[in-house]
Amino acid sequence: MDNNKKLLFGNNFRYLIIFLSLIGLTFVFGNPLILNFTIICKNKHSINNETTTVPLYTSFEQSWLFSVVAIGNLCGTFVVTQLTRLLGGRYTFTIYGIISGISTILMPFAVSLGFWPLVFIRMLQGAGAAITFAAMSVIVDAWAPLKTTGFIISIVSSYVQLGPM
Repeated sequence: MDNNKKLLFGNNFRYLIIFLSLIGLTFVFGNPLILNFTIICKNKHSINNETTTVPLYTSFEQSWLFSVVAIGNLCGTFVVTQLTRLLGGRYTFTIYGIISGISTILMPFAVSLGFWPLVFIRMLQGAGAAITFAAMSVIVDAWAPLKTTGFIISIVSSYVQLGPM
């Protein structure tokens, strides 16, 4: 019997890895977008049953909350290269995924603590999202045969469109 037939999923195991990577990248990329719903939907509670709503954050605070993700992403990008070189892509992706997940889980708690803890959490979310492009290149390099590299890149890079959904 041919050795290739004995392999789990034959030679198609790479597609499972690519699909799982796409799911992971989608969540990591989409995590910072969760606050957008908080900003849009959350208002300060009214004590006397007024119908007017007051936004939870001022426009200055909102702009900081939106832009601090980019600052965290920039800071996280500088570290990605060094960590990937030292630890490899798999461990670096795991570390950044954990940072993204924990910061997303802590977001409601940070909202209740105030503006500055939320800024810190948003910065962590941006740092966690910094891994996405580097992880995409590591995944394609490790799992895509040369013939299908373009196809795999198009599949894996679709996390940018899927994340906001």
